Amino acid sequence: MKLLKKIAITILVMVAILLASAFLLPSRPVVQRSIVTTATPQALFPLVASPKRWEQWTAWNTNRFPDMKTRFEGPDSGVGAIMIAEGKSSGNGKVTLTRAEPDKGVWYDLDFEHGLQIFHCSITFTPEGARQRVTWSLEAEMGPNPVRRWVGPFLDKLMGKDLATGLANIKARSEAAKP
Repeated sequence: MKLLKKIAITILVMVAILLASAFLLPSRPVVQRSIVTTATPQALFPLVASPKRWEQWTAWNTNRFPDMKTRFEGPDSGVGAIMIAEGKSSGNGKVTLTRAEPDKGVWYDLDFEHGLQIFHCSITFTPEGARQRVTWSLEAEMGPNPVRRWVGPFLDKLMGKDLATGLANIKARSEAAKP
C-alpha cells in the first residue's frame, strides 16, 4: 500500500510540474518561413489577396485533403474576403483577410475548429534589390490552457514544412506570371 501511495504521489507531482512549467512557455508562438523571388508585388499580390486562389499554391488543399470542401464569403479579394474549409481529414477552418496592401502583402486571421485555435497570420513582401522576400508568418494564441501551451514548441515542426511548400508554390506561380 505504501508503494502504491508513493507512485500516486510521484505521478501527481510530475503532472503538477508539467502543468506549472507550461506557463513558462510562450503564449503566442510564431512559425515563419520566407523565400526570395524575382516576382514583383504586382504578380504576388493577386495570388495571396484572393482566398479563391489559395488552392493553387497552399499545401492545405484538396490534393492533400480530398474530402475538404471550401466556400467563400465577402469580396473576392482584399479585406473581408473569407474562405471556409471543412472536412473530416482537414478539420474546419475559417480564413478572414484583415488587411491587404498591394505592395506589402496580406494579413489574416485563421480560426481553426470554431475558436479552438486562433492564428494571426501574414504573407508579406519586402524588397531586396530587384527581388522580393516573401515571408509567411503564423502567430498562435495559446491562451492560459497549459495543455495547449505544450503544443506551442511543436508548431514549427508541425507547420513549417507546409509554409515552405506554399511559398515555393507562390514563387513558381508568380514568376511564371511575369510578362
